[in-house]
Amino acid sequence: MSLPIAKLALGGAQFGLEYGVTNRSGQVSPAALKAILAGARNRGIDMIDTASQYGNSEAAIGAAMGEAGGMKLITKSASLAMAGGEHHAVQLLNDGFAASLSNLGVSRIDGFLFHRASDLTGQFGPQLWNAARAFKEAGFVSKIGVSVYDGEEISRILERVTPDIVQLPYNLLDQRLRLNESLSRLHDAGVEVHAR
Repeated sequence: MSLPIAKLALGGAQFGLEYGVTNRSGQVSPAALKAILAGARNRGIDMIDTASQYGNSEAAIGAAMGEAGGMKLITKSASLAMAGGEHHAVQLLNDGFAASLSNLGVSRIDGFLFHRASDLTGQFGPQLWNAARAFKEAGFVSKIGVSVYDGEEISRILERVTPDIVQLPYNLLDQRLRLNESLSRLHDAGVEVHAR
């Protein structure tokens, strides 16, 4: 099966952390980030993927966005695994989502993903998914989804919910999710796939 490949997105981890195996220059400076965003837009790259757990990436992107403008923003939740009780887990999600919007300097984003599939497959998964759906229904986010690591997580997620987006590992050397039919299952369910 041939799956369409749409476009590239910028990964935002290095905008907030000294991130990357080959990184020798540390965290991207504010001036360099503005130049990166402007250059990306000039080349048709209009999406940034970040997360609340990427240091100050959201705030750095928010500060630089005024000059680059018009970028689609995808961010991810903090891990909710240690939340003590349903109310606390949902409150952490709500607070984290509000903080992400504030840090990014926007009133809405294009995508919000659970950073860990276990947050949705765990005890409070239904309540957390409903909270994320409420963000979408209120117009704060266009699409909701989850970041996964393997086909087993994809199966467990699809047994419970149908996300708008699934972010997963996929590249020339790592094609296990194509080989085990996980990509086909997501495609058949109408799920947008973001490869990292």
